[in-house]
Parts: sequence; C-alpha cells; structure tokens
Amino acid sequence: MKTTPAIEVPEYEALDYQLANLLEQLNNEKNKTLRKVTLAISKKTREGHIALACDHALAEELLANKVVGMGEDYTPLTLDNNYIYLHRYWSYQQRLADQISARLSFTVDKEQDREWIKQRLAHYFSQDNDGSDINWQQTAAALALISRFLIISGGPGTGKTTTITRILALLIEQHQRTNHQPLRFSLAAPTGKAAMRMSESIRESITREGDKLSDEIKQQLPQESSTIHRLLGYIPNSTEFRFNKNNHLATDIVIVDEASMIDLALMTKLFEATPPQASIILLGDKDQLASVETGSVFTDLCLLADNQYSEILSNYLQEMIGHTLDAEQIKTKLAPIDNHILCLLKSWRFDQTSGIGILASAVNQGKTKDAINALEDSSVRDIQLILPVEFTTNQLLSPWQHYLQALKTNTSIDDLFAAFNQFRILSALRKGMNGSTYLNLQLEKLFSQKKQLYTGKRWYHGRPIMITENSYRTGLFNGDIGITLIERGQTQVWFKTNEGIKPFSPVRLPQHETAWVMTIHKSQGSEFKRVLIILPTEDTPVLTRQLIYTGITRAKKKLDIISSSTILELGIKREIPQATQIRSALR
Repeated sequence: MKTTPAIEVPEYEALDYQLANLLEQLNNEKNKTLRKVTLAISKKTREGHIALACDHALAEELLANKVVGMGEDYTPLTLDNNYIYLHRYWSYQQRLADQISARLSFTVDKEQDREWIKQRLAHYFSQDNDGSDINWQQTAAALALISRFLIISGGPGTGKTTTITRILALLIEQHQRTNHQPLRFSLAAPTGKAAMRMSESIRESITREGDKLSDEIKQQLPQESSTIHRLLGYIPNSTEFRFNKNNHLATDIVIVDEASMIDLALMTKLFEATPPQASIILLGDKDQLASVETGSVFTDLCLLADNQYSEILSNYLQEMIGHTLDAEQIKTKLAPIDNHILCLLKSWRFDQTSGIGILASAVNQGKTKDAINALEDSSVRDIQLILPVEFTTNQLLSPWQHYLQALKTNTSIDDLFAAFNQFRILSALRKGMNGSTYLNLQLEKLFSQKKQLYTGKRWYHGRPIMITENSYRTGLFNGDIGITLIERGQTQVWFKTNEGIKPFSPVRLPQHETAWVMTIHKSQGSEFKRVLIILPTEDTPVLTRQLIYTGITRAKKKLDIISSSTILELGIKREIPQATQIRSALR
C-alpha cells in the first residue's frame, strides 16, 4: 500500500501519543495505519498545518475505521478531498469557507454610481498617476466600493495605510449618498502592538492627506483600533467570544491589519461575528511569516494572487481607474476568490538603488545568488553580510549607544522610546547559542563589563522588556514594549498604550521577557531604522524564506545579517508549506 512521505515522521510528543491511544480506544481495535496517520496529523497540526495528504488507497483504508468520517457526522478524524484533518480544524475551515463564499460578489448597477465612483477615485488618486503604470492603490479602492470582502496584500512601504485611509473616506462618502445614519467601523489587529500601530498610522495618514479630506470626513474617520480579542469580547478562560454567529457585532465595515498573523480558528470566529451585510477588508503581507497558531489562512488565500481578474471585473476596473489592464491580467477562467485579492506592488520606501529593497525582493523570489550578490556588493551601503568568524561584540553594543546616552540625561519618556526603537537585534531562534534568550543574557553581561549599565539585578535602570501574553486586566498585550526606569529608588516600567504612555509596577506586569534581542516572529508588525539579524550557525527547519524576508523588511535604513552564505542560501530555498486547504474548500 502506498503512503505519502508526510506520514513517515520520526519525532512525536506525548500529546501525539495520547491522541493516538484515545482514537485506538474509540475505534475498539488497533490499526497500525490509523495510528501512524493520527500521530502524523497531530504533529502536523501542532506545527501549524491542519491537513495531511493521503492517496486513494490510504483514504479507503482509513474510512474503514469508525473514528474516520467525511464530515456528515462527527468523527475525530475527517477525510475530505484526499486530505485528512482533525475534525475541529476541518470544521473551522468549512465554516470560514462558507462565510467567505457568501461575500464573493460585486454590486454596481446604476450608471450614476459608476460615474460617482470614477469621479471620487480621481479626486483621491489622480495626483499619484503618472500614466505609466496601473495605480494599484486606486484599483484597491475601486474594488472596496463594490465588494463585501477584499484582501489587500503588500510589503512594508507599499502604502497600505494610505490606501485604507482613502478607502475609509470613500466608503463614508458612498454611504452618505443614500443613508443619514453614520457608517459604523471596527478596526482591529491580532496583537495590541499591531492595533496601536494601526491607530498611529491612520492618524498620520489623515494628517498627510491634508485638504484632500474634508473636515466632515475627517471627523467621521475611525482612528482607534483594538485587538481582535477585545473587539469580539474576550471571555476569560474560554475559547469563545461574546460576539459570535448568534450575536453579531454592531458594525458596517470591519478592517483588520496584520491579517497574516491570524490563525484559522480566530479568523473563522471573526467572520462569523460580522453581520452578513457588513464588509470585511483584510490587510497584510502574504509573503511574511504565517500565524504562530494553527492555520495560516491569509497566506493560503493569497496563494495564487497575481492581480489577475475576470473579464467583467477587468472592464469595470479599466473604466474606473482610466487605465487598461495588461492582457495577462485578464482571465476567462479564475477562482472567484482571486477577484477579491489585490497586491500593492510599488514600494514608496525603497527605490531601485535600495539594498534592503533589492535584497527583500530577491529573497521573496527565492533568488539566492542575487541575494548573496547584493549583500556582498560593497557599493550597496545599506546592507551587509557579516560572517560569524568576523563578528565582534562591538557590533552588538555600538548601535545602542544613543539609547544608553538618552538614559543618562533628562530625556522625555517619548524620546527614550524613540531612541530605543531606532535599533533592534533579531534572532531566528528563541533557544540555543544564537537564540534570543541566550543573546539577551550575553548582552546584559557585556553592558555590565563595559560599565554602560548595571545589570546585576533583574530590574535594572534601562531594562527593555516585551510582554508575551495578553492581559485585559492591565491593558498590556503580547508584543508591547516597556522600558524600566528607576528614579528615587522607585522602579517603574513605562509602556506606550492607547491611553498614552503609562507606568506600571513590575509586580503588576503579565508574563514578559528582556527585549534587547527579540525573535523575528515577535518583530512582526514593527519597523526599525536599523536592524541586526543573527541567523543560526547550523541549518534548522525554522529557517525559511518567509522568516528571512520578514526579518529583512523590519529594517528601514540599515540592515546587517550575521550568517554564513551557505546557511542563508538554505533558508532562502526553504518555503513554509501550505497550512490549510481553504481555497479548495471555497471551490
């Protein structure tokens, strides 16, 4: 009998064996194939992937067991379209697919509606058009005005915030044409840090837009974002929320930033809690790291996204934006979901001479030689590859001198945060000699040896920390950064929150860790002027193209990577496999 290679996995944990033992008991008989599959799918789910491929022969053998079904009745394992799932995750996938499928339609009928859309799009975007390329920001807005579901994907600096601010204004104007009640918005992000950044970015964008936005529109634009958990009504010690499929949110538009970080279960619950008539817009970067929890839905939905649209939709877009789409962008056969996905392609941050931009693009496309050549090109000043044997402790310490100097003066808390956030060390791993935990300890020792900081006790003046769990009691969330200050014998940790900069006693803090060095995973949603990435000295499955790309795109001005070229190449070649079969479920 043939089996897929995915089943031949040698390493399992106690949880995997417990599940295999339980299913044997429920099955009332032992079956070696069932046990192997149960162990494999349990491990795969722990690693973030909900589906295990199996061929026809294996599927037939599995279906002979009472604990395996095809979804009609509850069984612990569910077989669907030659993939085996734990039933819970198969159910989440089906429910989300149903929610998305119900929104895959467009509404624009009246000629006056088309004329109004064309005129308002020109108002907001005409100054960006130079006639040479399609304005994908404008195209995204044209789609948002006629759809209840839209995904906008783009890397750092591609203008996602500017685009969404203009879309918000357009949606308000569109609503005012036929309704007297104000449009209700819900802005959210997966983490507290991402939610706060979303709020700050929109406020900055409103200021940049200037006279383009009327005072009336500015007053109605939403500027406060929350975590998805808070939006849905977090219930302590429960996996359910106050708002759900039976108790919908009171909203007309839901906009979610950093959507690539949302796992399958949370995405499903968000969609089910949104009223059927409301619109959902997801913002993110399809090429970034996937969610830490099981099921990277955003990335899988965007699997084939290439700004290709059906002929009918292409005709509408060409009329609205005044630009003809290329022939290869118009498809007669296209999955309906792809009509609802737009990728922002132009970087407003990195020009053609930017090493960071060139490197990010090469890594994203899997071009290892181009990536290494860019790093080794001495004429490219903003990126550098440092071999492990050439690495010195001074390269860890020197970028922090501005922050350390600010600690010694009467710098305001706001300026202190600005100084700290100029630079960050990012590691691929959490554990091991090149992991964030060990590197944080080493950095503290170096500061002490150089007499730059006294780090002989846990809470020392200047210690940066990162919150690692959500705490609704304190209002601090996973990813929030705090700075420790000791003044007149009193130790307080200061945080930037939606209510401003606030101090907390260390004893009140939720789970946290030192944050001179953070993992690339934890850095998602953040940007720093200068970044130092430390990659492992030996190959590891954690090292992937998406991880390296995410680390690179945290840097705005200067990037150093400590790695051998061999390890870097191995990482660029390794892609994270598909986590769900959500596109198949949609069809």
